[in-house]
Order: sequence, then structure tokens, then C-alpha cells
Amino acid sequence: RPLGFTPFPCRRRVRSETSGMVFGVLAYYLAVYPEVQKRLQEEIDELMDGKDEDEELTQEDITNMTYLEQVLLEGERLSPLPNVGRICTKDWKIPGDDHVIRKTDRVLIPVIGLNMDPQYWPEPRKFDPDRFSRENKKNIEPITFMTFGSGPRQCLGMNVYNVQTKVLLVHLLRNFSLKPYGDMPKEMVWDKFAYIGKDKYEMKLKRRDH
Repeated sequence: RPLGFTPFPCRRRVRSETSGMVFGVLAYYLAVYPEVQKRLQEEIDELMDGKDEDEELTQEDITNMTYLEQVLLEGERLSPLPNVGRICTKDWKIPGDDHVIRKTDRVLIPVIGLNMDPQYWPEPRKFDPDRFSRENKKNIEPITFMTFGSGPRQCLGMNVYNVQTKVLLVHLLRNFSLKPYGDMPKEMVWDKFAYIGKDKYEMKLKRRDH
């Protein structure tokens, strides 16, 4: 039977709601990119096979899992907010243009446009965690990756999401594999009225043998 879930684990807090949406997109791509999922499972197995049965994950374990970090960041790139709003605090002339953004002007930053721009991300709709490898990461323009915003107004829940999602993925993929269910193209089609990704996800869980 398929695993079905909606990306809204808690409506009382926006942070939990948006975290569920972002994780839903990541789970989708892991299901339709089995080679990425397998590589991540190999990293997880290498870690867990070296632990006693009742030994817990540590912060050091999570920090040292480089491919897990890459998968997480690529999932975040493909699940951005459509835009974020800011209020200009002083007059600012756009470099190379005569236009001046005046103090108190409201500005909308097209986050999804930046995260999907082929000028900065080759084949931007492809799920490719190697974009964030140690070798490639230094070539990324930081302002083009804004899933959680940027600067002093960056989302306060970013670190919480990153840690809890890494722990979730380690335990989930250690024991199960995510499999496609029904029509799941490699390039995910967002639902028309979904804020991020889809209103609902359906996929199969297959228990792994160790």
C-alpha cells in the first residue's frame, strides 16, 4: 500500500507547516532518483554499522555525513518559497542602472526564480546533490540560494529543520526505501494551489534487509 501524507504536520506554527512542505519535496525526489537514495543509504549504513544497537546519533555523526548535507541542500533548493518581502531601509541605486529603490519601498525578492535560474544552476530542475559537493559549493553565489531567506531576517527555523530532517532521514532510510507510486515524473509538477510542492504525497515504503 502507498504511504500517503500531507505536508502540514502542525497548523499552529508556520515553521512546522513550511518544514513539512520542504520535506515533502525532498522525499518525492528521493523516491524518483533511486541512485541518489542508494548513495545516501550507503553513507547511512557505513555510519550505523559502526554503532552499537542502542547507541544514539551524535552531532558529530550528523556533521560528518557530507552526502546527507548535499542531499538536504539540494532538496531545499527545489522547494523554495515563491518570494520573500523586504522593506528598504535607505535609498539604494541599482548597480548599472538609473533606478533607485527608495527608503521604505517594499521589495519582493523572487526566491523561486533565483533557485531555478539556469544562469546559476545548470539543469536547474534536475535533482543533483553534487551541486553542493565540497568542490562545487565554492562556485555558488550565496544570494542565489535562498530557500530560508538570507541576511539578518533569515528564517530562525533553518537550523532546527536541518538537524531534525537529517536525523529523520538517517532513521527512515536505514530501515526503508522510498519507491514511486503512480505517476511521479522526475521533474515534480507543483500543485496549482500548493504553497510549496504538493498538497499530498503518495509513495511506497519498502523495508530494507540488513
